[in-house]
Parts: sequence; structure tokens; C-alpha cells
Amino acid sequence: MHLADFELGMMGANGIVGGGLPIATGAGLAAQMDGGDQVR
Repeated sequence: MHLADFELGMMGANGIVGGGLPIATGAGLAAQMDGGDQVR
């Protein structure tokens, strides 16, 4: 089962080993470009 809650900042899980890296990179870049304080 793959769970995600975008309102809490939980991007979910990926069943592929190493598959979460592109998701985390994109989420971090989006948060940084959005001006949020999730990425420092």
C-alpha cells in the first residue's frame, strides 16, 4: 500500500529501490521555488 498526504508534506512511498530520489528532488526543488521554509 502506498500512502501520501500532501497537506502534511508526506510525498508517499515508492516500491522501486532508489525510486524515491527523483520524487524527493522534485519536491525539494518545488518547495524551494515556492518560497516555503521546508528546504533550507
